[in-house]
Amino acid sequence: MIITGDGSGIGLKLALQLVAPGNTVIICGRDASKLAEAVHLAGAQAVTRDVTVAEDQDRILSDIQAQHGRLDLRIGNAGIFLAYDFRNVPDRLQRIEREIAINATAPLTLARRALPLLEKNARPGIVFVGSAVAFVASPATPVYSGTRALIHHCA
Repeated sequence: MIITGDGSGIGLKLALQLVAPGNTVIICGRDASKLAEAVHLAGAQAVTRDVTVAEDQDRILSDIQAQHGRLDLRIGNAGIFLAYDFRNVPDRLQRIEREIAINATAPLTLARRALPLLEKNARPGIVFVGSAVAFVASPATPVYSGTRALIHHCA
């Protein structure tokens, strides 16, 4: 199985729980130091990639195919939570685009790309980690709230 999201916070907790019964768990993220710590703590494997980059998504899946031949479970946990005032932040467009890419576009496109590997199993799974702000939006984090609502409705 693969968990996206740097192997910290929820991703690390998931890895710890899922490795314990003997599962092969791969943690994927952009921060090599966080991944190294997660590997040390959880005993998971690590892949340093950026899930917002299509070529990295393809590399992740081709590596899994080559090393394991299949994928049983894909857990979409990667996400960023940015609180900012749209009116007063000069780089707001870049922040919005990055937040949408990490929280919405990447989880959906990686799930779509993973389907051929997942379909090799009788009981494959895709899990998206959500948030309560998918149901009750936070005015301080409208993009995060919107992306989590999108993921909730796609699941």
